[in-house]
Amino acid sequence: LARIAKDGGSGAVADLQLPGLIGKTTRQRNPTIAAEIRAMISSASVAGIVGASEAMMARPDSTSLLSTIDVPTLVIVGSEDVLTPPTEAEALCAAIPFGELQIIPKAGHSPCIERPAAFNQTVSEFLSKVNTLS
Repeated sequence: LARIAKDGGSGAVADLQLPGLIGKTTRQRNPTIAAEIRAMISSASVAGIVGASEAMMARPDSTSLLSTIDVPTLVIVGSEDVLTPPTEAEALCAAIPFGELQIIPKAGHSPCIERPAAFNQTVSEFLSKVNTLS
């Protein structure tokens, strides 16, 4: 991403990333969301994109720490997520002792934007359940 941003600007990054950030259903049924996300990425500075990209590449793998999470943890993934597919979310959730996986249908990598009502309901139900445990 850093090279693409440097060579083609933030718009080129948006064009590259957009198909992975939202699901096929959203792209087909709600092109406004795609346009909004593209505009958001395109408005980012090249320096910001480069910095974020380099930080993501340099971050250590924390997978071994998942088993130390000792609180109820909600893992949410879109059914159409190609960047972090549901199978990867399942593996991540399985490594968390009190993990709960919820898959948002017809959403990609950005279910909170693509399906906000379903996302909010999922989070609310989880929080209600956690509140009854305390």
